[in-house]
Amino acid sequence: VDFTKKLIDKINKKHIELFLNRTLKPVNNYSFSENVKISTKNIQNLETLFEDSIISYKYKYPSVKKSLFSLPLTYMGFSGYINPFTNEANINYNIPASSQVFVINHEIAHQLGIASEKDANFISFVMLVNSDNEYHKYCGLSYALRLCLSEVSKIDMDQYKKLIGQVNEGIIQDYIDINKFWKKYDGNIESISKKTYDIYLKQNNIDSGIKNYEIALRTNKSRKSADIILKKGLDINLGLGTVLTIDDVNFAADIGANFALAPGTNKTVIDEANRLNLPFFPGVCTPSDIEKANELGCSVLKFFPAEPCGGINYFKSMISPYTHLGLRFISLGGINLDNISNYIENQHFIGVGGSWIAEKKLIENSDWNEISKRAKDTLDLIKS
Repeated sequence: VDFTKKLIDKINKKHIELFLNRTLKPVNNYSFSENVKISTKNIQNLETLFEDSIISYKYKYPSVKKSLFSLPLTYMGFSGYINPFTNEANINYNIPASSQVFVINHEIAHQLGIASEKDANFISFVMLVNSDNEYHKYCGLSYALRLCLSEVSKIDMDQYKKLIGQVNEGIIQDYIDINKFWKKYDGNIESISKKTYDIYLKQNNIDSGIKNYEIALRTNKSRKSADIILKKGLDINLGLGTVLTIDDVNFAADIGANFALAPGTNKTVIDEANRLNLPFFPGVCTPSDIEKANELGCSVLKFFPAEPCGGINYFKSMISPYTHLGLRFISLGGINLDNISNYIENQHFIGVGGSWIAEKKLIENSDWNEISKRAKDTLDLIKS
């Protein structure tokens, strides 16, 4: 609390110094390229502060750019990322201008060799508050104050309210606007990011080998993201999952989805997909499901949820009476590196799906190297 009070005093003074009035919202008057240039100079002060650090201060060739895919990044909750192969920093230019300075310095921290997100945040803060540029100093103080206020609110709401009352109105308005911005794009992004992480690699001409993707239609955000991604013209096959209604089928067809999947077998939905010539893979887990899907003209079925249903042994028993039909399957649900071989070695399966390649913690840590490695390892296993 004492540290937060000191921060409030410092940022209030800096705010008035820069913007003259406590009620005015802070404005980033620098262009993107100017902020990058100032940020590269911020690095020089680190060497004085951390003389014996393992951080590499050599930054001869700045590589920070606006991401061409800022809107999809926003839907997936990312402010920026590092290309794991070129070490190029890609900044989400869709985020509020007052947030961009911190993100630029954060990604530069990664380029200097800082892997952890929390550590990169700290280095960004240190770079900013020690900057020779007064606005960058303000941005560092702003980040620190928001973080401290958030922590105080978790411990003592009454104290939090008192502290908020001491902060200049313009600063508070900036915080409110930032929260409103992210709230617009709020939603269940996990189902999007888990399925589309590799698109980051493909946007940078890096091929992990994965060609087929599914985005589950569980939120309006997933619909928007699917539409945006398909319009990019990437060399991938993008399908929509959790297609449960006629409206879902029509949406998939309208945006040009390559295929669609469902957790169950719904005649109305399948009929509409057939009418629109949209490849559709209904979910099955019983003999009755198989017979119903086959009767409706479906030749590729989704075995779901594969492992909870009984895995490959259950599947072998279930499919036995239908082998003469020439049906093919995609397995989803509980698939991982320990059991994937059970399915790819079975003649009835033409594909498998799952999220083990891009676990949530890897995405949160922007560990694209590990994700790409897992993708390649999985493909090597399939090809072996």
